[in-house]
Amino acid sequence: MNEKYANRFWNYVDKSTPTECWLWKASTRGGYGQFWCGKNVFAHRLSFYLANGYWPETVDHLCRNKLCVNPAHLEGVSVRENVQRYMRTEYPIVLKPRKQYRRGLKLSIDEPETIRSLFEQGMTQREIAQKFGIHQTTVSKIVLRRRWRP
Repeated sequence: MNEKYANRFWNYVDKSTPTECWLWKASTRGGYGQFWCGKNVFAHRLSFYLANGYWPETVDHLCRNKLCVNPAHLEGVSVRENVQRYMRTEYPIVLKPRKQYRRGLKLSIDEPETIRSLFEQGMTQREIAQKFGIHQTTVSKIVLRRRWRP
């Protein structure tokens, strides 16, 4: 790691005391600090690297503060261990079931059957598309089972 990047990195950190969280003061992504050093890296991962000299598989925040970059609060762990630790905390995120929702899609898994049913009852594809906020060609592909097969 270039010393120029390291010096610039620490300028974005609010270091209070050695035992408290050192908060990242610059850009963030997904609640985590991010830093540009030829490519975007998560700030906590770079902090761990600068303190320990290696890049672990993943870095766990022992303090559970996503903006903390205090190396004393970071531990290199496997992805599996990181997820297990997170799930043991009091506030794990609630994930939507994968079978019902997929990222970037407007329909749940049950809605294509509803669309087919409405079409069979005589509703036009254009009316169905407007009702569900999707394109008419998407409705056509659902009705013809070219998409969203059960």
